[in-house]
Amino acid sequence: MRIPALAFLFTLLFPSLLLAQEPRMRYRAKKAIYLDVGGSGGITANFDYLTMEIDNIKTSIRLGGGLYPYKVNGESKLMPVVPLEFLGFVGQKAGNLELGLGYTHRFSNEPSQPDYHLTGRVGFRYQQPRGGLVFRLGYIPLLYKDPESIRRNYVLSPAFALSVGASF
Repeated sequence: MRIPALAFLFTLLFPSLLLAQEPRMRYRAKKAIYLDVGGSGGITANFDYLTMEIDNIKTSIRLGGGLYPYKVNGESKLMPVVPLEFLGFVGQKAGNLELGLGYTHRFSNEPSQPDYHLTGRVGFRYQQPRGGLVFRLGYIPLLYKDPESIRRNYVLSPAFALSVGASF
């Protein structure tokens, strides 16, 4: 009889402990723009939108456009690219572990160049919850079909990317 009475008294004295609490850190800056160098896109301008936040887990979607430098027969060229990436990041404050999966379409008429890259991402993301600086550094494994390969259809290639921009 003592335990139920104590539980009832505790409930009356501290009702706020039983209510659903708001997460500690709410991201008010749901949009970000940044320049990304490296990775599957070469040099891209990107828009990132925060789609979900549950406690310290956030998800976003990234869409960009840019130019990828490459060489054909010793001649330097620029290929238009469009990266699309689904991201998840975990962290309590501005510093987050960032993971992602993506697709980068490459617009090329060169038969020696792949049409697309499938990408992964493991990296660090710094973004203030209320807006400001966005800084990203990541390892990006690229998976693409090698048009010149006879035996190996797909190639896994490592890449790194650095992004700097702003959230609002």
